[in-house]
Amino acid sequence: RKKAIEIKASVKLISACEEHKKAYEDSKGGEFTKTLLRVWDEGRFRGNYDEFHKRINKKIKKSQRPQLVPLGPVLSDFDNCKPFKI
Repeated sequence: RKKAIEIKASVKLISACEEHKKAYEDSKGGEFTKTLLRVWDEGRFRGNYDEFHKRINKKIKKSQRPQLVPLGPVLSDFDNCKPFKI
């Protein structure tokens, strides 16, 4: 059994769905990725990670529910910044 490693950085894990679920995909790619890119709108999205995650969940067409999992210490500056800024 491996020893757990303490995460010292603040991390946002954005995934297509819960671990035990399957993400929807068609010949043009994953539903999550296509929705994320539409919401991101080539960087024109304005808002923080929570707003980004909520908008993706609202617009995704399938029954999957994308996840936003914070790891490591909570840093309000990071929580409130525009996604992918850092």
